[in-house]
Amino acid sequence: MKPEDKRKLMLSVLAILLIARFILVPIFDWQQEQILSLEAKQQRLVKTDDIISRLPQINVKLAELKTTNLQLQARYFEHTSSNAFKLELQQKIEALFSKYELKISNFSWVVEIPNQISEARAKISFEGTTANYAMLQLAIAQSPKLLNVVQWTLQIKRMNSKSLGKVNGSLLLSAYSIAPPVEVQSY
Repeated sequence: MKPEDKRKLMLSVLAILLIARFILVPIFDWQQEQILSLEAKQQRLVKTDDIISRLPQINVKLAELKTTNLQLQARYFEHTSSNAFKLELQQKIEALFSKYELKISNFSWVVEIPNQISEARAKISFEGTTANYAMLQLAIAQSPKLLNVVQWTLQIKRMNSKSLGKVNGSLLLSAYSIAPPVEVQSY
């Protein structure tokens, strides 16, 4: 082979390599990126289709959750102000103690913990019969609003085989309040 032919052959090989390096490789890389992008979009489409196909089930579960949420919200007091909450709570507690003929000797607010669900704790000192106190505890446990006996201290006197005796002591009750839902106005 002549040196001039070798040189042309080398230039041709070099031209092919340059074309491959600067034109074909970037095209191949771009195609790979497009394939990966399409695969990712395909996966998102499959997930979206899955969600859409389960939409009736999701709506049923959402309705169930809303019903459960409303039932749970009914267990809480609803007040926009702390004072209104405490006043209603104190009136209900005093009425409950009065119903079971337990005399309240002291009622004090111990703490209030403001939050999305506010907690108020009241310490109530009382006296009455042990049987009536047991009925009060049962009524608190069955209360439609969430009341929780955090702590209690009792002294039972004159208990014998014919009587449960008299009791005096104190309860630390906690109750919970949520702000009423805000109605969203549409424009």
